[in-house]
Amino acid sequence: MYLLLNNYKIIINNLLLTALLIFFQSYFPSITTSEELLLIKFDFLLIYLIYLSFLYRVYLIIVFAFFIGIFQDLLVQSDTVGLYSFLKVLFVYFIGYLKDSNKIWNGKFKVSFLLILIFSHSFLYHYIFINDINYYSIFYILIESLMNLILLIIIDKVIYNGKIF
Repeated sequence: MYLLLNNYKIIINNLLLTALLIFFQSYFPSITTSEELLLIKFDFLLIYLIYLSFLYRVYLIIVFAFFIGIFQDLLVQSDTVGLYSFLKVLFVYFIGYLKDSNKIWNGKFKVSFLLILIFSHSFLYHYIFINDINYYSIFYILIESLMNLILLIIIDKVIYNGKIF
């Protein structure tokens, strides 16, 4: 009975933290670019999904990422329902691949792999939603990806004592 209650506590804590991150991400300031539809902002839910992927089994986090993506689709973009959920599931799947090969890759390669994943997640979202990609938008997406990666590394070093890197 205690183990069952302990599992419920973990689920409830993760759901409350997710709700807090959704609230925090929606009210966190963003940088408006010269392109009218591009905003440079931190993606706290993506960083949270990375840590959940390293802490729990990946197939559970894939289902969780799907529901987070559907919620973001309904909250942010009702025009592209399913885009965020597909991108989040694909992202968590590749993070699971990073988790499986965590011991054989060095830190620089893991950082490069995460940067490519974060950049491709943002790029695919902006490419499908905006339908117009130019050099400025690629530059802004790269800056956003670097900001998210730096925040990920800082959180990893401060809170999790280097569990990923």
